[in-house]
Amino acid sequence: MAAASESSWISERGGFAVPIQDPSQAHRAWGDAFNRGDIEALLALYAPDAILVPEPGKQVSGKEGMRAALEGFLSLKGTMTLETRSVVAGDDIALTRGRWALRGTGADGQPLEMGSDSAEVWRRQPDGTWLTILDNPWT
Repeated sequence: MAAASESSWISERGGFAVPIQDPSQAHRAWGDAFNRGDIEALLALYAPDAILVPEPGKQVSGKEGMRAALEGFLSLKGTMTLETRSVVAGDDIALTRGRWALRGTGADGQPLEMGSDSAEVWRRQPDGTWLTILDNPWT
């Protein structure tokens, strides 16, 4: 993968998909993109071969599967808070663990709250940035 130019990190909503230079930045970047409702910035944090667990027992992969799953969360029009609990990083792979909470509005118009512990595996790219390869927000 070639080094990303700054313009490649600008999403369609005008926000920035911050390239992750250190896995300890990951939860903040993810939460900022989510709270802006910026699907392109969220997708930019995942490797093309990434796997996401959008609900317990279900896995999605590929750009369209990831987009559909993430848009489902964004449709709640909520605010997400994320707390990084631990980061373990090697030369080119890292594990982040966190705790998230989401407050939004369900399809029935009623207030909705959800949250869980999470675990993510990140892989360092040739340009030195990190992308998610496994994302399980339901650990």
